[in-house]
Amino acid sequence: MNEMMSSSLLYSQHLKYIFQKRLEKILVHRVFSHPFFSYLRDLSKRGMTAKQFYIYRDNYLFRTFNTIPSLSYVLIKAAHHCDFRTLASVGRNLYEETGGGISKESHSFLLDHSHNTHGEIVFCLESLPLKNIHQSSVILDETYYFVEEQQKLYTSSHYGEVLGAMFGQEMAADSMLRVFYQTLFLPYKRYYSDGKFEDVQEYFLCHLNGVEARHGQDAREAAFRFCQNEQDVEIVLKATNAFLDIQASLWDGLLMTFFESANDGVFVPVMFTNETLHNVSSISYPKLG
Repeated sequence: MNEMMSSSLLYSQHLKYIFQKRLEKILVHRVFSHPFFSYLRDLSKRGMTAKQFYIYRDNYLFRTFNTIPSLSYVLIKAAHHCDFRTLASVGRNLYEETGGGISKESHSFLLDHSHNTHGEIVFCLESLPLKNIHQSSVILDETYYFVEEQQKLYTSSHYGEVLGAMFGQEMAADSMLRVFYQTLFLPYKRYYSDGKFEDVQEYFLCHLNGVEARHGQDAREAAFRFCQNEQDVEIVLKATNAFLDIQASLWDGLLMTFFESANDGVFVPVMFTNETLHNVSSISYPKLG
């Protein structure tokens, strides 16, 4: 009996080592240091065009629309597999995503409110509610591809692939949100008055207060718990890498489109002046959808 327990422990440690070594290769995936992020950091020192933010907003909303449905797929799969620890951690994740029972604290509501309010106040864009985001005329092919492939990963018949996809999504979320907050929102804080920016930034702060990092750790633990052999490790982390690939492809598309839109429309500088307010307020922008 002791020999069997010792052998089982040794194999578990071996799997943990294999998982970690495979993961180290994934952690240098290009999605984590994508040129799009560098480009946004450069823009955050100067400003951007209303067209650029318009493209970012609609594509990010379209991309993020399925976050809660995707987690729901994981929850159902965990229940069917009697994976109670994952069921509990994903249940808590969904509870937080849906605002803990408070509708105006749900992350979908905060996403909608933050991006449309910022678009209105800073870039004078007409709002496009999240529920109507499929009507947008500026959704990129890469964004459609992301949503289609995300759906395939989360609805896979293989539970390991589902867990791997969730791990990939949660792993990349913290850095993505941090960059978008620091480059697309925070530099424009001076355009706001009466505490409105505090409401807008809540979408980002509710993720960056440690919650998103914990979601990533929970997803990693769920992915590793599934692995009973090296084949499982390969299946799980292949799905993780697949998710990161489609997200990187989306950033490729946005970077190229941002380049193309750099001189298209009114430039909105980071620094707020009365002249800026006049120029931005005079934008006549096409209706969305």
